[in-house]
Amino acid sequence: EPSPLTFLTQAKASPLTTQFIEYIDDLPEYPKTALCGYTYVVPSHGLSNTEVSALISDFLSQSLLSHHHTFVDEDFWKRFQDTRQNVEISETDTAKRNAYR
Repeated sequence: EPSPLTFLTQAKASPLTTQFIEYIDDLPEYPKTALCGYTYVVPSHGLSNTEVSALISDFLSQSLLSHHHTFVDEDFWKRFQDTRQNVEISETDTAKRNAYR
């Protein structure tokens, strides 16, 4: 039996819902997904909304941002890896920067 949906917003029309919520310190290399929603709650350690958005945007390319899916095949994973190699990361700490690749 599927889990009941959890409301993430209080909108009267089309509220944002999710089926799964996972509390996690760091996102996995490839996050889980589900047809009815999979939500990660990641602590932002006091960052502003603008700073959090900037961190998220650092890892999104337009080709990946516009690609919606619920599973990964070899073709997508190859495109994903190729795209990640071409992402320009602004992190100055070499150890942290290498962890992103």
